[in-house]
Amino acid sequence: MSKEFYNCLKAAFKVGIMACVANLLWFIAARIIFLIDYPSVKWYFVLIATILPILLGGVVYYVLYISTRYHRVLFMIGCAVLLVVSLAAGPLSPILPDGSPSTRQFMILTIPMHCIAAAMAAFMIPAWNHLNDPAPAAQ
Repeated sequence: MSKEFYNCLKAAFKVGIMACVANLLWFIAARIIFLIDYPSVKWYFVLIATILPILLGGVVYYVLYISTRYHRVLFMIGCAVLLVVSLAAGPLSPILPDGSPSTRQFMILTIPMHCIAAAMAAFMIPAWNHLNDPAPAAQ
């Protein structure tokens, strides 16, 4: 495994853990503050749905990193596009994937989770990956 790939995965894993914690805190807060209770949405679904796309994002960032100079910009644009697509396919669609109608409570619960994960991945994976790069040698 190359050092660049390891750095990208390490950054994605750290960001994924932080996004999982943030999304779980929102999941708990939404249940307490807004009295939102969706029995079909479990805490471990939130964990899996948060960390897997971010880890995949780390792999995508590696591919962009080794293939283009504009990897940061392309990755951020890609994260923004995927955020819009995931919102349109999930919380903002009138019918959910399980066939039930989307409700305002479901939107309040899930839209912030999508935004948290996308924003953290878009900004922190590139930043943390480059923090792992060795400093240039002094001349």
